[in-house]
Amino acid sequence: MSLEVKILLITANTEIQTTISSRTVSHNCLLDTVFDGMEALDKVKETEYSLIFVDKNMRSLDAFATAKIIKNLLPKAQLWILFDETSDDEQKEIMALAHQFEARCLFKPLLASQIDIILSEKKDEHTRRDVRAGRRSTLGKRVGD
Repeated sequence: MSLEVKILLITANTEIQTTISSRTVSHNCLLDTVFDGMEALDKVKETEYSLIFVDKNMRSLDAFATAKIIKNLLPKAQLWILFDETSDDEQKEIMALAHQFEARCLFKPLLASQIDIILSEKKDEHTRRDVRAGRRSTLGKRVGD
């Protein structure tokens, strides 16, 4: 059983890359970074990511189209769309739109503490899943098997 959390970051923004990269290293997660939606679609066909961060401000395929396609390819992946700071009313509209794509929202500037919480929760989820899988694999075995 693997406790690895595989993360895909889709952004060309170096500040976001630095923030998320430093936190994934700290949490011992695997991170792949791509710069746009088209590259992301190639990556999700190769790797089963459990956590995906999509920058709203990316080139080629927009964040919502990317999120929709990724959710179809990786239905169990947790999607976070990264937005620029907006007013409270705009944030409510954005969150409602993201909800349609089964995505969650983070508003820039990203804080390391926000990323730490997300990564900790995902790692805990992986640990619980692996423990349950381990229990299932030992059920029904006789002593000496």
